[in-house]
Amino acid sequence: MRARVQTAAPAAFTLVELLVVVAIIGILIALLLPAVQAARESARRMNCQSNLKNLALAGLNYETSFRTLPPAATDREEKWTSTTQPPPLARHNGFSMILPYFEQGATFAKIDYAWDWNNTNPTNNETHTKQQLGGILICPSGSASRERFHIADYLAMDRVEVASKSPNTKYDPAGGSIKQLIAAGLVDARGGAGNYDRLWDGAMQIDLYDQTPPTDMQAAGVNPRRRVKAARVKDGMSKTMMYVESVGKPEILTINGSLGENSSANNEFRWASQSTVATLQFYCGDRQIINCTNRYRPFSTHTAGVNIAFLDGSVRFHTEGIDPDAFISLLTMAGGELAVGL
Repeated sequence: MRARVQTAAPAAFTLVELLVVVAIIGILIALLLPAVQAARESARRMNCQSNLKNLALAGLNYETSFRTLPPAATDREEKWTSTTQPPPLARHNGFSMILPYFEQGATFAKIDYAWDWNNTNPTNNETHTKQQLGGILICPSGSASRERFHIADYLAMDRVEVASKSPNTKYDPAGGSIKQLIAAGLVDARGGAGNYDRLWDGAMQIDLYDQTPPTDMQAAGVNPRRRVKAARVKDGMSKTMMYVESVGKPEILTINGSLGENSSANNEFRWASQSTVATLQFYCGDRQIINCTNRYRPFSTHTAGVNIAFLDGSVRFHTEGIDPDAFISLLTMAGGELAVGL
């Protein structure tokens, strides 16, 4: 009779060995997750840069057609109640005017530009403008589920304001006015140029109908009806900004964190509204301009900076540590700066 051969049973993992394997896997996952998240954010930032580039190209195509840069917005000071006679200048954002140049020609054709963007009588403008266009107007790094607000995560900055004003400390981080930075010698005074002087103008202007402009505007001899031809951009197309990020609205985001969604306090977000523009008025901290708050200021949810589209169609990322005078030199179109310290 053949003898049976005894085979040894395979050895099993001990509890200690199993715990060691689990710990190693946990460490590998912990090391991998930041890399995955960084890769995802890098992809979102590149997507955001692509959006801004396409917006800039749309604006340049507008300039080719009309021989003037698109306005930041068209606006007026006077109220208008007539339903039979259109206002002297209807309220619209500049985005509405470049709709055909980023594949939104159907929406453009439905808007009656003789009447305000949110007019309901005699037009249906509000129906056509209070809709989410998405696409190149949305930065993917912003929070989701904001489509119901028909938002734009980008805006134009029209000028630098050098007036004695203070941030709204209920919503905005502590800081001060650009005029204070000038007084402290942190921003060049541009030869003592006053508020509304052309030296503080950006290329993307608000075309404003105002029968009684402010006193300082009158003193500067400024006509508020502003449209900019490319030839007026004396500082160079590659050194003058067109659109900048202001992401996350209507949630209020600040350097100190989120203050929650507030569509009343943070209402410069609708792509068709004349209010979705920014004037550079304030800084936060000692001198910071970028990423103080997304209320009418440059702000992104990328790491430590924002994307800016320039008039030559390029898009560059600038860190929040940028010198305030350098940022202003990028905003102004004819400030006479010889170099930008970036």
